[in-house]
Amino acid sequence: MVDLYRYLLKDLPIQFIGSVDDGARAVEVIRAQQPDLVLLDLILPVKNGFDVLAECAGLKTQFVAVSSINDPSLQKKALDLGAIYFIEKPFKKMELINAFEQVIYNQEVKHG
Repeated sequence: MVDLYRYLLKDLPIQFIGSVDDGARAVEVIRAQQPDLVLLDLILPVKNGFDVLAECAGLKTQFVAVSSINDPSLQKKALDLGAIYFIEKPFKKMELINAFEQVIYNQEVKHG
């Protein structure tokens, strides 16, 4: 899946710095590297995406949350915890690109 995301975003002015398999590791990497933007799945082992958002609150990092769970209350929770955009899986290529472009180019963010 990571290779797919990397491919979909290849034309944007971003540098891909890596991926992790669980939320605890995500928190470690985000705190250590403080990336500008993170694509965060809400369903992760060890710590879920909500935990990651909560533990990374206050950092300059911005989050685009993704999930296959179609539940408006979970989407709202992710946004309330600091995600700036939410995309429901499966998503179309342009949904992901549009979310990243809005963040990269400081456009008004529209919560997917």
